[in-house]
Amino acid sequence: MDTKPHTPHLTVMGIVLAYAALVCAVLSGVSCDDMLDAEKPIYKYFLNNVSIIGTAVPAGWDIEDYDQITMMNYLGGRAYQWEGTLAAGELKFAWQKPDFATGSWYMAGKPDLAVETDVPYEMVFVQSDVAENNWLITNAGSYRISLDLFAKTVVFSETGEVITPVGTFAAIYVIGAATPGGWALDNASPMTKGDANSWTWTGALTTNNLQGGLKFICKINSSDTLEYAHSPEFRPTATGTVPTGTVQDLLYVPDGSTVNNNTFTIDTAGTYTITLHPSDKQVIFTRN
Repeated sequence: MDTKPHTPHLTVMGIVLAYAALVCAVLSGVSCDDMLDAEKPIYKYFLNNVSIIGTAVPAGWDIEDYDQITMMNYLGGRAYQWEGTLAAGELKFAWQKPDFATGSWYMAGKPDLAVETDVPYEMVFVQSDVAENNWLITNAGSYRISLDLFAKTVVFSETGEVITPVGTFAAIYVIGAATPGGWALDNASPMTKGDANSWTWTGALTTNNLQGGLKFICKINSSDTLEYAHSPEFRPTATGTVPTGTVQDLLYVPDGSTVNNNTFTIDTAGTYTITLHPSDKQVIFTRN
């Protein structure tokens, strides 16, 4: 009969807890509770994701589709930054994937706090959505937002770029791996402007969706060249969206930002007529 002492099997949770304890000990003996406390500097080791939520950003208050949320760039230490276009509306900042019931937020000190540029504001940390103290963007435009999470400050700066109203374009192009010209900017397929500010294009689309099937890129006036970094674009509301043959909504991105860089996926090759309505931010794909 085996008389060796019995050694309990390590469970997955046990391994996780043991590892967490080791990490706590290594990181200057900090309490494990501090790892979950957004007020403590130790949290920076475990948090690299901050997002902007509200009507001032394209995704609005939608927190279900995380791919659409406007993410800030982590600069290291405790600094975060984002550059892009803000609409007139409100916003606040969320940690990780937000949850209105139990999420952690950085908010303004009072409701509808109108933003002044280049002014450091103190942020209020809230661990649920009890307070609705949002910043208010009164002037749509291109902004740089700089956060220091642990100093709890935010600065809004205008970058000085001109925001073009939706629909005032000299040209719109179809571009992407599924189009005849691929992703080459100098070989993008031009659309034809019609009545009632509609744009159409008819041509062959393939099922080559490598690195994205297609989207629409625009020129503001005749002196502009196409640039991914600056040219306005129309994109589907979710990446991998398949044309339905009915009216589909689009996202308008005035500055060509790589945030929410969605593309349509062509699942059936063939000749299509695409009709785009910039003012309505809608498109219809018709397979001929």
